[in-house]
Amino acid sequence: KDKEKMDNDLVAPRKLTETESTKLRSLLKSKLNLPHNDGADKQQSEEDAGDLLDYAFAMIANGKNVGYVTEELKSMEMEVCDAASA
Repeated sequence: KDKEKMDNDLVAPRKLTETESTKLRSLLKSKLNLPHNDGADKQQSEEDAGDLLDYAFAMIANGKNVGYVTEELKSMEMEVCDAASA
């Protein structure tokens, strides 16, 4: 429980490098609920995932902590990012 509280308080101590951002984006995208089949659903989910990650990165860049970003993503109630994914 204390570790979860500590994780929620984490903020980026500096601007992420391009490499760090790419790795983090890839890791976070792997946690989203993206369909494995091709088609309109997959395309829409990929767009939603991109928008969601852009928003998360903007919050991180603006100094928001992990807990804030997580709660914000949960509140959006998007199929690609349910409460478990957030």
